[in-house]
Parts: sequence; structure tokens; C-alpha cells
Amino acid sequence: MQNWDDLRHFLAVSRQGSLSAAARELGVDQSTVFRRLRALEKYLDAQVFDRRQHGKYELTAAGESLLAYASQIEEATFNIERDVLGRDLQVSGTIRVTTAEDIAVLLLPRHLAAFRQAFPSISIEVLTANRYFSLGRGEADVAIRPGHAPDEGRVIPRKICPTSMGFFAAPDYLKTFGIPQRHADLSRHRLLGWRGDLTVEGYTDFLDEIQGRDARYGSNSLIMHRAMAEYGLGIAFLPEFIGRLSNALVRVLPEDSYDSGFFWILHHDDLRHAARVRAFVDFMVAALRDDPLLTLA
Repeated sequence: MQNWDDLRHFLAVSRQGSLSAAARELGVDQSTVFRRLRALEKYLDAQVFDRRQHGKYELTAAGESLLAYASQIEEATFNIERDVLGRDLQVSGTIRVTTAEDIAVLLLPRHLAAFRQAFPSISIEVLTANRYFSLGRGEADVAIRPGHAPDEGRVIPRKICPTSMGFFAAPDYLKTFGIPQRHADLSRHRLLGWRGDLTVEGYTDFLDEIQGRDARYGSNSLIMHRAMAEYGLGIAFLPEFIGRLSNALVRVLPEDSYDSGFFWILHHDDLRHAARVRAFVDFMVAALRDDPLLTLA
């Protein structure tokens, strides 16, 4: 092949189904993805995608054949990189940590400050998104995720602690609209809607029910949900630690706790011998298990 970058852009489009989504995955603009695809098709003298309406890209027969080979090349490339990184015995270097925005902003900073004191030679890059960055494709080195048992090949999971969700509202909102005494009372209240790619495992139907109510305000950001609830725009369904961090919110229906799995910290098996990764994972497991915000009532 003339250029691995062309194949990398091809793989992103095949996974995402559109130029715009592939561009977001790769961190480039849409025109760059289009230009790379044109260069690849010119080199192969074949069309690898069928451009459908609404910007949808579907693989042609030639594209399907190319996908099998490109996936093998991608895996080999990442294996080479991880093998070199995995032999690093120095407690130094850079670790890319992926997690959700709310965890990154509200939970991690104080623990990262303590980690820096303990391991000053390690640099940390935090990647935030509601979507999961792939450890298998080398998009990140370590992931901190809530939910149920992870299902990603050759990834080593460490369970930290249970997680749960609950309803939170501002005192002024409750003074105006009343305090729900049971779950059925929520049907008469303004619930903030979960939008876009924001979701929680096991609660799809429950969230759809929330969306169907008076959810005139919503967001794909739990931090934004908390802020809107603080200003009385509605009742927010939040992870317990987010609600507890706010002095402007009170727990609604405190007897109702909604299990949302566990907090996990994960890294790829190929990095199990990397000293910097072992140091970070061991430190964060201990720190988060002792964090009072994550201790269930």
C-alpha cells in the first residue's frame, strides 16, 4: 500500500458510516477524510464505498475485500506499538486515559494531583467523550468506565466499586412543584431528558420513559444536567457521586437507588508489563476505592 494513513481513514469511515463521524474519531476535518478516500480509490482504481443518501457510506464488494486486509494491517500495527511500549520498564512516559466527561471533571483531578506527587515522571492525557475510545485499537492506554462487566477482547478489567443512580432537584424547584413521594409521582414533574449518545446500561426503557414526559430541557452531558437542575429547570437522573457533589441539589426519593453496575479501570493485555501503566492502575484503584463520593450509602 502507498500509505497507512489512507487505510486508517478508510477503516474509520467503514466503522462510523459517514465522513463526519470518521473525522470526529480521527480528530481531523471532513475534507481530509474525503481526500484520503479519493487518494485510496485512485491508487486501487476501484470504488470502495457506495455513497448513499443522507451522507451514509456503505462498503462495496471491493471495499469488503479491502476491509479484511486493512483490519489485519491495523491490528499488526497496534501490536508492534504495544509490544514496544509494553517492554517499557521505566516508571515514566505518557499515559492516555479515557473516561466520561463527568468523571474527568468532577472526580479525577484531585486524584491526578496526588498521582503527580507520587510519580512526577509520568505524564497524563485525559480523553473525554460519551463514546468509548477503543483500547484494542490503541486509541487510549487506560479506561475508567462505569457500567456492567466490560466486553472487549484482550482487555484486563479491575473492579473498583459499585455505582448507582438517583433523582436530584433544587429546593426552589421542589418548593414550587412539590416533593415526589413515590416513583409514580414523577409523571407530574419536569424531568431533564437524556439526549444524543448519553445512556446507561440496563436503563434504556427507563430513559425512554423519562424522555416521553415533560422533558423540554435535556442534554448529552451529565454535568449540564446537574447545572440545569441546580437552576430549577427540572429533576435530574444522575450518578450518585455527581448529585452529592452539588450543594444546590437534594436527593429526591432517597429510598430509591438505581444500580448501574460498577466503576472499572481497564487496560490492554499488551500493556500489562508497562511499569507506568501498572503504577497508574494500582494507584487509581486504591484512590477511587477510598473516595467517599463513591462509597454507597
